[in-house]
Parts: sequence; structure tokens; C-alpha cells
Amino acid sequence: MNLVRIALRVILAVSLALAAFAGGPGFEGTWIGTAELTDQTIDEVTVVLEKTETGYKGKVGDALGVLAPETPLTEVSFDGKELKMIFPTAEGVVITILMKPEGEKLVGMWTDEEGESGKVELARKK
Repeated sequence: MNLVRIALRVILAVSLALAAFAGGPGFEGTWIGTAELTDQTIDEVTVVLEKTETGYKGKVGDALGVLAPETPLTEVSFDGKELKMIFPTAEGVVITILMKPEGEKLVGMWTDEEGESGKVELARKK
């Protein structure tokens, strides 16, 4: 009987976590955080995501001007584990960000076409 209760609690916890990020409130909203650049500079980043019939769309901006203001995300997808966002910099370099939900944050890495990369951490604006 105890094993059944434990299993049910685990299933409930996993279901609630999936609902929170996949089917519940999802990723829509404004996310604010930091991106570590290749020279170790920290850039403040803002991502705004909107839910669509087929997934998400959005825009991204930064404090240092690496990106054009309100740069459109050319791709936003969530495979159940990882959020993927793709967009160009102001100079046309394509950036891919892969992030995983960790509590109330999204944590991951950005990479560009040349193999440069850095850490990214975002929290939903309240």
C-alpha cells in the first residue's frame, strides 16, 4: 500500500510539472535574465513569448545592443524537455539558445554558427 501511494505521488508531481511547463501556463510572458558573452561580459536579456496555435512566437532584446531592438525569434519550440529559440544578432549571426526549466527559471546555453557559446539564465517577470 505504501509503495502505491509513493508511486501515485511521483506521478502526480511529474504531471503537475509537465502541466506547468507544457500545457498549463506554459512559457508565455516576459522573461528577464542574463547571457554570458564570450569575453565573460554579462548582458541583460529580455525575451517575450506568446502562445500560438502551433507553439510559440516571440522577440528578444538585450542591454548591450548586440541584438536589434525587439529582434523576432525565427524559431521557438519545446520538445517536452528543452526550450529552443533561434534568432539573428544585429550583425546577422544566428544564435541558438537551448534551455531547460529549473524551478521557476530557464537555464541553458547559447551557441552561434561559429561555435561560440555562453550561459543563459532567465526568470519570468512577475
